[in-house]
Amino acid sequence: ANDETLESSPISGQNVMKPVGVRDAILFSETAETFLIKLEDRLRPMQNCNDVFEITRIPRDYSGGQLTIRLQPKHGIYNFIVDEDNFAIIFSSPISGCYTYVLCSHSGKWLGEDDSHDLTGLLVRDLIRQCNGFPSL
Repeated sequence: ANDETLESSPISGQNVMKPVGVRDAILFSETAETFLIKLEDRLRPMQNCNDVFEITRIPRDYSGGQLTIRLQPKHGIYNFIVDEDNFAIIFSSPISGCYTYVLCSHSGKWLGEDDSHDLTGLLVRDLIRQCNGFPSL
């Protein structure tokens, strides 16, 4: 099975690869929860390097799950919200804005639904611009 489909971008008109997301509710839910737990675990060491770096995770029992990273007020908030109805994670960053990610059925990675960019790569890029330390994702 192919993990991406070639589609024309509504913005640029150019062809872009779009990931084919997992549509199995149990697999999606368990993988999203595991991702948030791993993310929380890997980000915790950064709390020791930054004056304000608060991590809050809400388990999937409540609306699919959520993870929030609060930085100093001038830097903002990062938010991950699991959308079980649409098989997606919505990620918002004070640097990059809001993106929707699907669990790629082939690679098992969380990829941008519009252009297949990697969620963890974008998160790391944004965090190293605003924080001390480096998350080991």
